[in-house]
Amino acid sequence: MSAPTRPRPISDLDVPLSHLEADIKALAARQRTAQTLHDAAERTHSPSDRLAYALDEWLITHPDAPLSTDADYPGWTPTGAVDVELPTKTASPAPTWPEDWDQVLDTAIRTWGGQWDTKRVQRLYLARYGRGMFRSHARSFLADRARRGQMTMHDQPNYRFYTLRGGDGR
Repeated sequence: MSAPTRPRPISDLDVPLSHLEADIKALAARQRTAQTLHDAAERTHSPSDRLAYALDEWLITHPDAPLSTDADYPGWTPTGAVDVELPTKTASPAPTWPEDWDQVLDTAIRTWGGQWDTKRVQRLYLARYGRGMFRSHARSFLADRARRGQMTMHDQPNYRFYTLRGGDGR
């Protein structure tokens, strides 16, 4: 059997008062910050904000928690992308519109009148040129005419359409 170990003297365990006071101040500040984060989480209606506040509160109340470092993720760059050679992808070219498209659309609106929505513009384009058009492009063609004062936008629940300005749309 081994000999009993002699207890260390209390002077070895004493902490200087200045260190103790600094630790108490830091603890009080962490508690105030944690309470502020807890209160903010209680008041918010956003689930993502609630989660962020809860995680921040946990980190404040656990200052010695192990956190990841750059060494934990070898090959990871500061921008957040892994150093991997990615194939280059070229963007598709912007759509080109036939030179007479604006004139065709304006003539159709003046001739046929009525309500013009994106679907009607798309059908006109398909009938005239034999190829499709994205809804967003049709929407921008109509919105441009409304901004220039040529058409009036009618925004109803679940349906937006435009009419020729002045009169019944004809």
